[in-house]
Amino acid sequence: MALWLAGGVITRAVAYDNDLFSLEIPLGFVGPTSNHITPTDNLIVGWAQNATQIRAFVFNYEYASQLAGIPKDQRGQGADQYLPGFLKGIEQRGSLSSVSTPTQMTLDGVPAVRVSWQGVGHGRSMVGTLYCVVVGTRVISLQVEREQGTPRQDFDAAIKSIEAVRFKAPLQ
Repeated sequence: MALWLAGGVITRAVAYDNDLFSLEIPLGFVGPTSNHITPTDNLIVGWAQNATQIRAFVFNYEYASQLAGIPKDQRGQGADQYLPGFLKGIEQRGSLSSVSTPTQMTLDGVPAVRVSWQGVGHGRSMVGTLYCVVVGTRVISLQVEREQGTPRQDFDAAIKSIEAVRFKAPLQ
């Protein structure tokens, strides 16, 4: 368990750990719900607290071995290529009214890309942040979303959790 400051309040976090990454999930978030990891299956893990949700998606594409050759300094560009697919997944639950310009960043030292979005999901106005990163031969998307107009504290804590992710998978 870890302690960190979110919105001026000390919050606790509970560790979530699998073969690919670990996250410190803010205390109070319910979950995880997940399916199993196999060489051919995708991993989907989620947590929820009030009107805020954290989701992690790990995809195993049939051409994943091609990702192994991407040099570390170009992985952010590789992640950028997968972003439209993840945004399309969000849009399948509703509609996107705006998406920010992708921002290059790093997650645990690995080049990644981040976008913020606004839209409607399940009939509610939503805002969210989506991260995409290529770790070894895996494409990982980490997402946070919340209903617009709800308090930001859980959302901000979830963002902090994602930005502190630790990857375990081979980074080559």
